[in-house]
Amino acid sequence: MRNLLLLAALLALLLPARAAEDTAALIVATKAFVLKESPGMQAKVAVEKIDGDYARVRVSSSATDTAHAFLKRKKGRWTVLTLGTGLTPDEYRGLGIPKSLKP
Repeated sequence: MRNLLLLAALLALLLPARAAEDTAALIVATKAFVLKESPGMQAKVAVEKIDGDYARVRVSSSATDTAHAFLKRKKGRWTVLTLGTGLTPDEYRGLGIPKSLKP
């Protein structure tokens, strides 16, 4: 029982650090993708939700409509799967995006 409590306390300390690392990595990956696709675009990026190895990030700019980027973590690295203003149910399924990440 004592070991279980110690493990729970350790996880409570480590999980916020992991979330902060994920948030920073998601922002960097999304901004890099936006700059690659639209050089010079100034976009605001905000992580909205993470579910396991998938994430939804809001991308806004005065030059375009607000969009969502969906990213997947593979071997510890976040990669943008798609960026846009709307996906069809078939696109969500095809990309493996969890239902919990639908806006």
